[in-house]
Amino acid sequence: AVYLLLKITSSYKKIKSSIVLKEVLSYSWPLTFSGILFIIAGKIDTIMLGHFLNVESVGIYNAVLTISGLLLLGFVAITTLFVSVSSSLFSKQNKKGIENLYAFVAKWTAILTMPLFFLFISFPKMVITLLFGSVYTSGSIPLVLLSFGVFFTVMLGPSNNLLETMGRTKLLLISRVISTSSNIIMNLILIPPYGMIGAAIATGSSLLLLK
Repeated sequence: AVYLLLKITSSYKKIKSSIVLKEVLSYSWPLTFSGILFIIAGKIDTIMLGHFLNVESVGIYNAVLTISGLLLLGFVAITTLFVSVSSSLFSKQNKKGIENLYAFVAKWTAILTMPLFFLFISFPKMVITLLFGSVYTSGSIPLVLLSFGVFFTVMLGPSNNLLETMGRTKLLLISRVISTSSNIIMNLILIPPYGMIGAAIATGSSLLLLK
């Protein structure tokens, strides 16, 4: 990979490295902190459940969190291509093409996600039993709530990916800060009285705020 990279970029040696470095740093540092916040947001509900409740609740919640994450499979696969194609369109200032691409991706990610979504909200106990065993079925309501949060996030389309394409990574960082902060606050408020259900509401709501 390094050999191919050097070979491909050999024609760009005349570009001033200071200019390139400045642009790269300006683009990438917000993404770095966004990635850190994404990791924190993905673990904060589990950590707070362990603090307020017990190990059993953490185990059950992690199981349903993993299951709800399956709803993102189609979204991740398609948006990987979206970034590549939208970057090409953006470089050509083809706004109409980007709009059409965004609508296409939003439609098909929703269509691909719907079957699993309806399965999860219609038969949550069956899905949990099949994948993790009957011991985890007390997480059926959190699974339904998390599934709604993930599904409506998918329905809104690849907005974060579009911000990356446009180079608006600072806006992406701001939205990540708002989402993570709200997740922490809602977990503090909802977990003590409602347990796993409160954690699921907090996480699902923060996912929507990220959009």
